[in-house]
Amino acid sequence: MFAQAKPKMAAYTQLVLIASDKIPPPTIENIFAETRQTYSGPLEVGEDLMSFEIGETVTVRRHKP
Repeated sequence: MFAQAKPKMAAYTQLVLIASDKIPPPTIENIFAETRQTYSGPLEVGEDLMSFEIGETVTVRRHKP
């Protein structure tokens, strides 16, 4: 989807990393690697309290406790 949409920045949010007894859960690194097979643009994985400022550019702000 990201390769077709060509967003200014792609972001994964609300990830559910499902596993079973035979298949371990995917890691964020696995998700990035799979995504990079078809999409080379800016990519983020959402974190608690992270925000995005969207305009001519996209700015990512991470919460600093």
